[in-house]
Amino acid sequence: MKRFLKSLASKVWGWTAGVRRPIVRKFDQKLERMLGECVRDPIAHHLHLTNVSHHEMNIALNSCIREIARLEMQVEELRLELARDREASLFESASEGR
Repeated sequence: MKRFLKSLASKVWGWTAGVRRPIVRKFDQKLERMLGECVRDPIAHHLHLTNVSHHEMNIALNSCIREIARLEMQVEELRLELARDREASLFESASEGR
């Protein structure tokens, strides 16, 4: 029964792809505009007040984005290391209990 429902749901999901694509595209465009207004515009205004060119502004924003990506990777590595340590300690405590 579960397999039947799963296959039926996947077929229905596939049939709705033509409707979903434009909706998702509009949502993505709206989200990008909102983020642009919330993040990019205030930064651009601040940089404009300090007489910074668009090229320098793009360089500054790109370096910020690279730094954020680097920090996200470090957080993910630390999270994985913590999970490995947690698994190792659980394994050790389980083997000591035997």
